[in-house]
Amino acid sequence: MEKVKLSNEIISSIARTYQYISRIDIQADYFEEINNRDTEHLKFTKSGKLSESNEKVCRQYVAEEYQEAFFKFVDLKTLPERMKNEETLVLEYRMKDGDWHRLRFVEKKRDENGVLTHVLCLIRSISDTKKWEHELMYQVEEARKAAALKARFLSNMSHDIRTPMNGIIGTLNLANRYPDDLEVQRKCREQIMTSSKYLVSIVNDILDMNKLESGGVVEQEIPFNLAELLNRSRRQKRMWNILLTGNRVISAIWIWQGIRSMWRDC
Repeated sequence: MEKVKLSNEIISSIARTYQYISRIDIQADYFEEINNRDTEHLKFTKSGKLSESNEKVCRQYVAEEYQEAFFKFVDLKTLPERMKNEETLVLEYRMKDGDWHRLRFVEKKRDENGVLTHVLCLIRSISDTKKWEHELMYQVEEARKAAALKARFLSNMSHDIRTPMNGIIGTLNLANRYPDDLEVQRKCREQIMTSSKYLVSIVNDILDMNKLESGGVVEQEIPFNLAELLNRSRRQKRMWNILLTGNRVISAIWIWQGIRSMWRDC
């Protein structure tokens, strides 16, 4: 009596976790339902030949991309060998209605040679868990994309900052080479001013990036002339080019400015 009571208590405890429980006689290819708390979705027969029931259940309810794995998992001919050194086996699969199930075989009885003869079949819905996992994976993937975009943005900014800085240094060196040439001094000052403004625009871009990340950017609809914007971008693509042939010294400085800096002036 105590063993029967203990067995019933174990089954009752399992039944609170799993929607469906049945016991399976492997050699007889026979199953018998113990408990089914979700008859709306788990429309199984109460008992019968397991291979025939699995065929019907799989074709009717299991999503096509999981049917092959389901058939292999519930194959009673290979189950004793697969559970030779295991007490339990688990399969997760999706149903045609979108619900996710976890099917578990649990060792119930072995013969005198240790060969598995009886198992418990336990099924529970894991749709909420899968939904949470997919949401978490989506968030991780979005975070990776955001990190990659930020890294590329910072890499581009580093290059963009280096270009005008080198331009300023080169222009100052040129100005120092021709201290008495007022025309060269005037051009150098203009070019240094141009590069400085470009540096300021890059800093503003970085600040805008921080605003985007913190949600501090307010969307606005601002009218603009697309043709004029493209023309201005094309004109400023090569903002200045110095060619000094004195002493065969040639210095060419290219300032590239993207369309993003143009939006501020629209």
